[in-house]
Amino acid sequence: MWKKILASPPVSTDLVALVLRLFFGGLMLIQHGWPKLNGFSKRSSDFFDPFGIGSPAYSDAFS
Repeated sequence: MWKKILASPPVSTDLVALVLRLFFGGLMLIQHGWPKLNGFSKRSSDFFDPFGIGSPAYSDAFS
């Protein structure tokens, strides 16, 4: 049954696209997002506040 479902072009293409999106999204989280989240409290004062919202924490939350 699974061979029949996965052999149809739209489903297999969608499945491959999903796996690739999850893989690259995970890589981006590990390489880019996680270090920023870990050191957020130390680096929050260094963030630019372009709209004058006030606190850097609020500026980061809206970005």
